[in-house]
Amino acid sequence: MPGILWEPSRLTGPNHGPDGKGKEKAPSLRAPVIQNAAPGILFWMVKNGNRKDGMPGWGSLPEQQIWQLITYVKSLGPDMRPAEERTLPAEKRE
Repeated sequence: MPGILWEPSRLTGPNHGPDGKGKEKAPSLRAPVIQNAAPGILFWMVKNGNRKDGMPGWGSLPEQQIWQLITYVKSLGPDMRPAEERTLPAEKRE
């Protein structure tokens, strides 16, 4: 695709799944807490990580790529599955 410098899902996919719905210990990128967060908060989280929850910081990425990643995450939109399906362990999800 012309104009795309990299594919953000390559960075999020291994932990958050190819559809961003989360897997194992990584939360869904479609969760309300993420989808409703201000872009600046998401930028800080991506850049610095959250060691307590096992998320690495990606401060080595250029700022432009971090903003592209935030745009990608926001483009996923909310997870519209019923709440009980969103909380199933990864091995029981579709």
